[in-house]
Amino acid sequence: MQRIWKRLSTLSSVQPTELSPRDGQGFLWKHWRLDMLGMLAVLVYGSWFYGYGVIIDDIGDDLGVGLGVLGFAYGAANILTGVFAVFAGRRLDVRGPFAVFMVVGPAGCFLYALSAATDSAVFFVLAFSLGGGLMGASAFYAMTQAVAVRLFPDDPIRTITRITIWGALSSPIAIPLTEVMRDKLGWRTAVVIPAVIAACAYACTAVATRHVRAAVEQRRSSGLLSAIRSALKHRAIRLNIAASFTTSIGVSVLLVFQVPTMKWAGLTAATAASLAGLRGVFQLVGRLPLPRLVERSDAWRLLGIARVIVGVSCLLILGSRNVVVAIVYIVVAGAAIGALSALDGMVSRDLLPPEDFGSLMGAMAFIYSIGSGVAPIVAGQLNDLTGNPMASMTLAGLSSFVSAALLASARRAHRGVLA
Repeated sequence: MQRIWKRLSTLSSVQPTELSPRDGQGFLWKHWRLDMLGMLAVLVYGSWFYGYGVIIDDIGDDLGVGLGVLGFAYGAANILTGVFAVFAGRRLDVRGPFAVFMVVGPAGCFLYALSAATDSAVFFVLAFSLGGGLMGASAFYAMTQAVAVRLFPDDPIRTITRITIWGALSSPIAIPLTEVMRDKLGWRTAVVIPAVIAACAYACTAVATRHVRAAVEQRRSSGLLSAIRSALKHRAIRLNIAASFTTSIGVSVLLVFQVPTMKWAGLTAATAASLAGLRGVFQLVGRLPLPRLVERSDAWRLLGIARVIVGVSCLLILGSRNVVVAIVYIVVAGAAIGALSALDGMVSRDLLPPEDFGSLMGAMAFIYSIGSGVAPIVAGQLNDLTGNPMASMTLAGLSSFVSAALLASARRAHRGVLA
């Protein structure tokens, strides 16, 4: 295995340039590479991350387990995504993305597909969580944005925005297609088909980005822990990590409990589910105008505004008995959450050292995954204790406001260093 890994690393470092296509190949070739990364994100986000909610009841009925066990599998996959993202990001910095896309991602697809081949709940949880973690670490935004800005270091705003515009299509595409496969072919096939397609996308993306160089190829790597320790010496980075953690609480609680909250407020299940699906579509509203908005303002300020709007959305959804209020919720929450992913990447690009960008983006993903994995569990307990979502949504909203305040402090600290 070590020989294979070294061989793949050698292949990934051929022609070490930031972007190796011949001069003059032009605009379309550049964006073809970005679009490959974007389509990979669509397929991986659209597999276990969004598709799981569609098939979870069928899995429970088939394996004879409750939502508690299946919820644990999903939470574990999210947390492992963050854990593996640290090491995948370091691999990107040290060797480039080829081995990550050619080995790590397909290995995750294999395990995810394998989870559909068992009647054992224990084996399902292990295969699903490990497979989902490897897929998320190698194709969620922490990885695709880091590769994208390596492709086009001089235009990170449009590069990151283009990747996340593709990502906004994941939910609208994956959820209905997963439902069709589940209904016609069963939940097991609805797992295997996306896994196979994603594995093929990984291979294509590995080839498309095989000439992206490692960030540290001209210096001796200081190691993952040294890179993290060095980054943590900066107050702005520490504050931004805290801001990332607190925003993960608000976003995850809002997304997990939006349908139950709207039903509690008085909407029918069908209406609540339809509005939740539309919220995903409105993520495009938050991403399409970002390049122009960032040019007129800046990513830090816009990210703070987006986090405040998420906090307002957590409170607004409590009044969604009124359909007008519910529609306002899906528009503002969709646009704000849509903007977050792109703006987070832009701020990180400005704040984190470029030679360790992949490693530190992975570390940020790990911190985010802890909040997004634990917060829904705590919120669910609060809902059970109080009998309503008011306490959990209020706390989610407050955490988003705290996140915006921490981000403002991080910005001031960063400006102080630059001054």
